[in-house]
Amino acid sequence: MKNWYRQISLFFLICFLVIGVSFTSAEAAPLGASVSIDGGTISKSGVPGSTVNYTLTINNLEAVDAAVKVSAVSTGGWNTPVVVPAEFTLTASASREVVVSVPIPETATAGQNDVTTVYVKDGADAVLATIQLTTSVQAVATPVPAVAGRPLITISTYNTGSDICLYQFF
Repeated sequence: MKNWYRQISLFFLICFLVIGVSFTSAEAAPLGASVSIDGGTISKSGVPGSTVNYTLTINNLEAVDAAVKVSAVSTGGWNTPVVVPAEFTLTASASREVVVSVPIPETATAGQNDVTTVYVKDGADAVLATIQLTTSVQAVATPVPAVAGRPLITISTYNTGSDICLYQFF
């Protein structure tokens, strides 16, 4: 009797482990894991106080609709980038463009840069795709100052052989 009890217990234990492992592996793969993000130009520049816009394409590589959330974080401490639209549903095998606007602080100096990380997440906040955008600060063009003082007038004369003298102003 003890042997039969051990065999049944062992059988249920093995079944439980097999079923448990299959549940665990099914939950580990995020739903809609086949979403990609493409950025044409991932490095741009602008002057202090301006906003640099990046157009990215989110692609649904699945044959089912996917609800996605797109967010962006500045790794250099700049103001939070804005993503439009930030949440939407991608139909099966479709693509959608989003615009990421990275504000450059007024206090930024030429040569500084910031790396913005863009995250594409599913409804359960599992990260499906990321991309990094690099924004650099350009030097502000300084205008050439106007010459101060009295205006300069140049007068030249020439004679054509007659009694009339011509003047030209430059």
